[in-house]
Amino acid sequence: MNGDENVLIYINDEGNGEEYINIYCKTRIMITTWETINEDRYKKLPENIDYVIVGNKVYEVKDEFEMMNFMTEERFMEYIGELERQGKINENNKNGETALYIACIKNMERVVMELIPKMSEDGINKWDKYNNTALIFACINNWERVAMELIPKMSEDGINKWDKDGKTALNLASYRDWE
Repeated sequence: MNGDENVLIYINDEGNGEEYINIYCKTRIMITTWETINEDRYKKLPENIDYVIVGNKVYEVKDEFEMMNFMTEERFMEYIGELERQGKINENNKNGETALYIACIKNMERVVMELIPKMSEDGINKWDKYNNTALIFACINNWERVAMELIPKMSEDGINKWDKDGKTALNLASYRDWE
């Protein structure tokens, strides 16, 4: 971003993305909601849009990895296959989010279970800029089976990582009624 961008605040949670054609051609940054660009609607954004801001995060539209948060499950699985073929399954975006982490956020338990054996311990142990790990989200989502698959592949630091609220996966799991 070099200072000459035009910014658009755009919210249309009902559209299918076809209405993006009306966005002014000099607009470079769009501030919007998750619902506006979710379910692959981000793919219909005009080429002039370089960044979208959703919540407190900036996403680079032309970086497909950045846009995983807004993919349908079908597209997400296709993209994971691409990452795997390219040997990039353990990579993370600028926010520290891996495909595993994003699958946890998107509440895709089946996808998470498929990803765990494909990823290295390093990839599984990564945390985002708020210190959240896939294990923390497994506990938040009440996924006992996922947590039990993750723990043997995690380092002590990853297991005991404190999130921004000072909670660990153990704290979160203690709220659950797990066997």
